[in-house]
Amino acid sequence: MRNKIFLALLLSAIMFTGCTKQEVLELQLLFGGVIFDDCTNEPLEDVDLRLQRAQGVVSTTSNEDGFFSFGSQYVGTYDLVMHKPGYLNQRIHIHQDEWFEFDDEYENENLYDLSYFDKYWMHPLTETVIANVYKQYGEGSPTAAANVPFTVYLGEYNDPIEVVTDQYGYFEIDSLPKDYSMLAKFDFSSQGIRYKEKISFFSDQTEFIVNEYAPEGNFGIANVNVLNEMGEGVDDFGLDEMIEVTFTQPVDTAMGNPFNVSAGLSSYTLNVDWFDNNQRATIGTDDGWTEDSNHTLNIDAYNLSNKQFINRSISFRTGLGF
Repeated sequence: MRNKIFLALLLSAIMFTGCTKQEVLELQLLFGGVIFDDCTNEPLEDVDLRLQRAQGVVSTTSNEDGFFSFGSQYVGTYDLVMHKPGYLNQRIHIHQDEWFEFDDEYENENLYDLSYFDKYWMHPLTETVIANVYKQYGEGSPTAAANVPFTVYLGEYNDPIEVVTDQYGYFEIDSLPKDYSMLAKFDFSSQGIRYKEKISFFSDQTEFIVNEYAPEGNFGIANVNVLNEMGEGVDDFGLDEMIEVTFTQPVDTAMGNPFNVSAGLSSYTLNVDWFDNNQRATIGTDDGWTEDSNHTLNIDAYNLSNKQFINRSISFRTGLGF
């Protein structure tokens, strides 16, 4: 979205300072907006829209002016999902309750005079990527990665694209978005050497260089389940789900617990279990994670030789408890 959210006050200007949180969550807003083509700025007709929240799913379609409305909806947390053939499917996470300041008392009869409208842009799938993939071992010269399969990810609600290079490492993909970051994931072997890499790219990229994979030589994080396929923090992590972290080498647990999980200013008391020679850990808490909240996973770990160290913070969000 290019514009900040704007509120239309239908009957009078309203100050929200002083409203209790419970009162806000009982409010209803007229919820709608306008959809535009990201390249032409023309309004988009016949966009299928779904508004997802704890109370269920509401659907509607944009008209010839790009306008849509879901009618009156309670203030809360929503996922707005947009779909139109020839465009990138999109999901927008909305936290309406974060607009308000909360006090213990509030007196105003015009709370129900609010409406919420915004502008949204969809990316047309008009671009073609024509590029070559090269593999590189150590400091050697890159060579063509012939007949290599890999996967391109366009984000949530879009099917991944399976691609195979030709005998010269060449490939071509059409129906991609412009000015939009995509992710290519490579994992293949050639002459006994494994090559593995994630590369972010835009539609104007013409070459990809994939380096050899040497996890024993580099202490790092191989996988963590609070990140999605794009390497971004998830926003619907289960309240009772265990965080799982896999390292490329065993961790020196004698240095103490390398994990901390916080929600805002509060940190959890964690239960940490180690597996696979201290190379994989599960992290949980007795009472579960706080629902619908931003979380941070901090990792400070040494490998067994104490010569390599990881310091990383990963942000993610929990889902609703329903």
